[in-house]
Amino acid sequence: MGHAFLMGQKRVVSKEVKQHIYCGGETPYRVYKINPYDMSTISESPAYGDTIYSLTFDGQYVYCGGITTNKVWKIDPSDMSKVAESITYSGDIRTLTNDK
Repeated sequence: MGHAFLMGQKRVVSKEVKQHIYCGGETPYRVYKINPYDMSTISESPAYGDTIYSLTFDGQYVYCGGITTNKVWKIDPSDMSKVAESITYSGDIRTLTNDK
């Protein structure tokens, strides 16, 4: 078992993290997979091409959208590879959601 400290309290956590945090933004225009226990970067996606404004997760894939590229990318969180992309939209993608 691993150990983590949160607000002064010792918490026992599994060595295998099953939930992650995903973030994206400006330079270098990638989606990052982050370990929530120690906030370390686990892996990253290929470069999207410009600022990523929105992320969503459907339980299986991470989706990102942003400006200039103006496409939604489907990312496999197991290796952070791009598995598909949408058509090009006529403007910036500022919000994504899913109906899962």
